[in-house]
Amino acid sequence: MQGKNLVRRQHVVSKFYLKGFANDIGKGQLQRVPLPGENSYRVSVNDATVQKDFYSLTNDRGELDDSLEEAFSRIEDEAAKALQAILIEPGMPIGIDDKRDFSYWLAVQYLRTVGFRQLEQESESQIIRAVVGQSGKAVLKRHIERFEGHQVSPDRLEFEWTELTKDGGPTLKSGAEYHQESLLDGLYEFSWRVFQSQWVLESYSDEVLLTGDHPVILLESGKVHGRDLVGTLSARILSVPLSRKLGLTVYLDSIWNDRQITGDLASSRERNQLLIDNTRQTLLLHPEDSSLVDEYELPAERNFELDPSIGRALIREEGNFGDVSPEEAHRRNLLPAIWNRYGKSLTIEDIPWPISRRVNRWIHRTTLD
Repeated sequence: MQGKNLVRRQHVVSKFYLKGFANDIGKGQLQRVPLPGENSYRVSVNDATVQKDFYSLTNDRGELDDSLEEAFSRIEDEAAKALQAILIEPGMPIGIDDKRDFSYWLAVQYLRTVGFRQLEQESESQIIRAVVGQSGKAVLKRHIERFEGHQVSPDRLEFEWTELTKDGGPTLKSGAEYHQESLLDGLYEFSWRVFQSQWVLESYSDEVLLTGDHPVILLESGKVHGRDLVGTLSARILSVPLSRKLGLTVYLDSIWNDRQITGDLASSRERNQLLIDNTRQTLLLHPEDSSLVDEYELPAERNFELDPSIGRALIREEGNFGDVSPEEAHRRNLLPAIWNRYGKSLTIEDIPWPISRRVNRWIHRTTLD
C-alpha cells in the first residue's frame, strides 16, 4: 500500500501478552529456548516470535497490505487493557467488557499461529490425497481428461498420481490470504463460545509458569496425551498461562460461575507440561526461570501438524472398488468418500481441476528436431 509505513515485522504471539513473562531490562527480555532445549538465549519482547510479512496480504495491484496486522493491533489494544485489569486484581467476577475483549483475543491468538496455518494447509492436502488415492489411477485419468478435454499420457498420469498421493498429499501454497479466510471462518463462533463459558483463574505464589509460540491450548479433556490435535469445535477445555504467576482455564460450554483458585506445584507442572506439548519450536520464559526447563523432558520441534503417512495403506493404484470398474463405480455412486471438517462427504468429483494453490504442476515439453 502506498502512502503509509507498512508493519512488516509481525508478532505471531502478541507482544503485550509476552510482557507478562519478561524481566524489566530495557523494554523487557525473555529467555528463548528452542526445542529440544539446546542453545537458549535472551531475546527482547520486541523481537520474540516476530516473522516478516507473516500476515501481509497482497492487493489487486500486487502491493503489500498490512490490514490484517492492523486488525490484530486493534484487538490487542482492548485485550491488553483487559489482561492488565485481570493481572492487577485477579478476582471474580471479571468485568463483562474485559471478558468479552479477552475472549476475542484468545480466539485470535489460537487461530493466528503458525501451527493453525500449517494445519489448514496439511488438512486440505491430506483430503486430496485420500480421495485421489482411494479412487485409483484410472479414475484420476478420467477426471483430468473430463476437465482438460484431451487424453492424458502415461508419463503425465504417473506424475499426477505420484504428486497427489505422496505422503502428506500435494504441496499447496500457504500464505496470509488463505490464512485470513480460515481465521475469519471460525473466529466469531469460537470467541463467543469462550466468552459464554466458565473461566477459572489459578494463581501461584511460589511456582512459575512458562509460555511459548503456541500459548493457547485446546483439549478434549483435562489431560493431553502426547501431541493430540483438538479443534475449536471438539475442544472442551482451553488452557493458557496469563503470566508467570497466573493461569487461566476455560471450561467450554460450562454454565457454572467463573471462579478463582490457588494453584500448587502439581497444577503448575501440569500447566507447563501442556504448554510444552503444544509448543512447535520455541519456549519463552522469564530469564530468572531458565533452570525450569531442566525439570521437563522437552520434545523435538514439531514440523508437521498431521502425520504425513496417515492412510498410506488405503492408497491403491487400482482403487478401492474391488472387481468393479471405475466407470461402474461412478455410475453406482461407489466412489470412495472422505468427510471434510464441515461433515460434507467428498469424492473425486468434488476435487476441482486444476487444483488451486498447487505448487508442483505438470509442464508439457515438446522436443524440437
